[in-house]
Amino acid sequence: MYTRELKEAPEYPVFNREANFGSYTGNFRFFDISGMKRPYGGFPIPAAVTKLRIFGFSRFMFCTGEFIGETMFFSNPFFAYMETVIWDRETGAKHVYSKPIFDRLTRIPRKVEGGVTACRAKRKFARIMIRNGIKNIALELNFSGAHTKRHKDKKPALLAKLILSSAAAGGAVFSALTPYVTRRRCQASFYSAGYAGGEVVRGEKPRRIQGAALFEMQKAYFSLRTKTSGVYAFSLHEGRVLAFHIGDSVSKDDFNCNSNVLFYDGKTTPLPPVRITRPYGSSGEWIIQDTENMVDLKFLPCSVHSRKKSLFVVRTQYKIVYGNYEGVLKTADGQDIVLKDFPGIAKKLLLRM
Repeated sequence: MYTRELKEAPEYPVFNREANFGSYTGNFRFFDISGMKRPYGGFPIPAAVTKLRIFGFSRFMFCTGEFIGETMFFSNPFFAYMETVIWDRETGAKHVYSKPIFDRLTRIPRKVEGGVTACRAKRKFARIMIRNGIKNIALELNFSGAHTKRHKDKKPALLAKLILSSAAAGGAVFSALTPYVTRRRCQASFYSAGYAGGEVVRGEKPRRIQGAALFEMQKAYFSLRTKTSGVYAFSLHEGRVLAFHIGDSVSKDDFNCNSNVLFYDGKTTPLPPVRITRPYGSSGEWIIQDTENMVDLKFLPCSVHSRKKSLFVVRTQYKIVYGNYEGVLKTADGQDIVLKDFPGIAKKLLLRM
């Protein structure tokens, strides 16, 4: 059965211009990958210039009995972008809140412990805070209601606060530094999974909500054209927290070093490289399989959110798909986890710069 060594995370993913490739328990203290030697070939480009090619993502994904969704921040040295997508699992209604951000204070944090990423617009406030070391990660949302441009219906106002506790029973933390296309470049990833609880206000009455959440933070030396796919799950399975991230390979050395991971009841299982295929398109069945008999899943979409964006020199085309998983996952101790109608999100991204 596939296995990958989990070591204790170093302070820096890149130190003295050398990358510490590997998979780790815990977190990097400083989430900084700048300064690698000649990441874009043999030309001696100054680190101050190559640093401008480091883009990052921060995502807080949550699932309760009533809602599933995510708040995502995309950041580069010039601007940032926030988008929150929430599906009502009872009615199937989807609500999207987005905002370009030109405040230079909005960046994926360099220091993990105590890091904050926020959109502080008057009518669209969103903030992700890492607190108490990395024990708690809080999501705060305050969106004003408004009429959408394409439809006459009113987008509801939303006020919510969720706290993910990775220090409680069932929580876990994982970090990875992987080669990105070549070993001259890298991608740093940080994941935190656990129970989540809080309060949401839609209309007049606040409601307590409980479930599970998965937090992801990434930074990478992006190429001029980037195309990726990934699948995520984060909910309760038989009363225990089950979450995973599985993505397309980003380098040839993915068997020994990748960021695929499974969290179950507080235990972390590194997963092998997988192949994600969409024979019927993004809105049809997704097939996720490996060659080590640890991942055999189908993803069945329920709702697709598609968007194209063009800001300055950056053009993006991406899809976020809410759906359910069916199939089997195997943990590091050989336990088979059978999934049926297990909620999650799949993503497909095309980024041109």
